[in-house]
Amino acid sequence: MVQKFFAFILITILINACCTSNKSTQLKDNSSLYKNIAESKLGKSSIINVNPDSTYFAAYTSGKSSGDELNKPLKFFIYDTKEEKIIFEDNLSNGKIEWINENQIKVSTIPGIVSGKEEKNKKLFGYIFDVKQKRKIYPDKELDINK
Repeated sequence: MVQKFFAFILITILINACCTSNKSTQLKDNSSLYKNIAESKLGKSSIINVNPDSTYFAAYTSGKSSGDELNKPLKFFIYDTKEEKIIFEDNLSNGKIEWINENQIKVSTIPGIVSGKEEKNKKLFGYIFDVKQKRKIYPDKELDINK
């Protein structure tokens, strides 16, 4: 009984190792394709950031600033690897992007002058983009980019 248990554990570990190995190999195989797509759109200085399940990638470039590290321009796009097309693009005066899960990427910006209008100020700090719904999500409000 104990031998069967250990055999089951060993087989499970081997299967998991094989599956994990194939996924990372698949990502490595496609990384040159992703890099070519990013470079054709954004240039040689583009950086690729793949989401956790490798179904989308964000490519971005952070341009040169005028000496102020906080105000680097950010240009990026999100690419659907299954549909093989760009699903969203944005160009900001400053900011950064990071995947927060498989379907959402957080776009953080550093606002310049903050106004007295609270609703307008919420949008100055960035948004979350949902790749499944193709929708920008702001604090307390969602905007459909297709409208």
